[in-house]
Amino acid sequence: RIAQLPIKEGQFVEQGEVLLVLDAQQHQFEVALATAEVELARATLDYLRKGAHPQERAEALALYQAKSEEFNLANRAWERIRQLIDVQAVSQQKADDQRGEMVVLSAELAAAKARLDHIQAEARPEKVRMDEARIQAAEARLELARVQLDRTRIHAPCRGQILEVDVEA
Repeated sequence: RIAQLPIKEGQFVEQGEVLLVLDAQQHQFEVALATAEVELARATLDYLRKGAHPQERAEALALYQAKSEEFNLANRAWERIRQLIDVQAVSQQKADDQRGEMVVLSAELAAAKARLDHIQAEARPEKVRMDEARIQAAEARLELARVQLDRTRIHAPCRGQILEVDVEA
């Protein structure tokens, strides 16, 4: 669709002067969208490089320490129960319950440690490369959208005179 027709029959134009402008609304939105994608990709990479927020790190450390202490308490209780089993001063059910609690707490402690290690770890190089590639792809989409937007303005290829205009805005 022709949005503007700034020339008239008989008019002289210089090379590069705009002859007509096509409707560019879709292309303008595509440029805006591609610009936002570039910014999002850059922010994602920045977030990855900076790592976890200090409060997230503190939370993970506190949870790990709490689980560690809980595990240590259960372990000491298990050791006492094991000694009492030998002299039959505790039931087998109590021993089984304590052993089961130890297994569960051991797994929870391992999970808390893995989360802490993950939060404290540096960004993986392959993840950084992936995010850098995402930025390059977003920038390429932006450039393509800008090219399409530029194509909505038809320019005079050379200096000359408009002899006839067969279209309307």
